[in-house]
Amino acid sequence: MAGLFDPEGKDFDYETALAYKMQPKKKGEHWGSVAPTSDDERIANDLPEDSYVLLKGRGHQTFNKAEAAENERGSKIVKRGERYYSVPKGFKKGGMVSASSRADGVAQRGKTKGRIL
Repeated sequence: MAGLFDPEGKDFDYETALAYKMQPKKKGEHWGSVAPTSDDERIANDLPEDSYVLLKGRGHQTFNKAEAAENERGSKIVKRGERYYSVPKGFKKGGMVSASSRADGVAQRGKTKGRIL
């Protein structure tokens, strides 16, 4: 999905945004900074289900605003492979967790197979 987008550049990944049917609410307004990750992306990059791909290149003039917004919602920006992703602050790559070691006492089910989120 990345096409010609350079995650280190100053551009915006319109191809990925449009693939997720994203657009600004009004013409000329701000586009969202992140899009959901696909199953393939999450598996290939060992990402949790609640991760997002950054649509702004690192050199984009408002990348810092995207970082601040992700931080405010409890996420952090990490680089996996060629792209930047937003993941929950508590996420650690790999590792296992049991229900008793989680604060909410609930084991994760589904695609995470007990991996730390």
